[in-house]
Amino acid sequence: MSIKTIPQFIDLDFQNWLIWYWQQLPDKSDTGQKIRAFLHQQLPWTKKLHHKLHSMLAPHEDRNFIISTAYLSNDYAPGGIHSDGWLPGYPEKHISHTYLIPLAYEGEQHTLVFDQTSQEAVTFNSVLGLGNAGIVNYKQANPKSVLHDDKIYIPQEVYNKYLTHLSYDGLQGLTINSVMTWKTNSAVCWPREHFHCAANYLPGQKRFALILMTCYTE
Repeated sequence: MSIKTIPQFIDLDFQNWLIWYWQQLPDKSDTGQKIRAFLHQQLPWTKKLHHKLHSMLAPHEDRNFIISTAYLSNDYAPGGIHSDGWLPGYPEKHISHTYLIPLAYEGEQHTLVFDQTSQEAVTFNSVLGLGNAGIVNYKQANPKSVLHDDKIYIPQEVYNKYLTHLSYDGLQGLTINSVMTWKTNSAVCWPREHFHCAANYLPGQKRFALILMTCYTE
């Protein structure tokens, strides 16, 4: 399992089809940071679409897997730091990867992946000053209680470039592994347990992506 950029992950025709498909989907929800539509909860979540997405992911998974989450996300505010771990009450506990596939965006867009991890899905949004914005079913937590470290390691200049939408004092115990730059036709990928967040961006900039999460079946 690795943190990486996958070049030439999606072809232009399928990218444009997903943008068109977004317009057709009737059920969208607003999380306070993004408007999203879950593909696996829509009709039709067709065998053809599922098979295509699964076949795109297969070369990058090291054993049998399923797509446990698939959604299109139209962001309008940068999100907080969280992990995409397992959720209480959900059967999928053998988490694998998160894939973010940019479909349309303006300016330079980045996703930050941190060294620290949590197998359970948790968010630091409240401590970081975002309250419950963007939170649907992830547990709110304090970085200090999860990471057991009250030091701040992220340099001020890095914070000023990428993380000014978050409280600097709330970045306790976190160190940045990778700054993943969005690229057309590519995907960025990381193990689901790694904490991550969007870098700050200018208000009104377009930021539209496909998000896929996988679980191992064994």
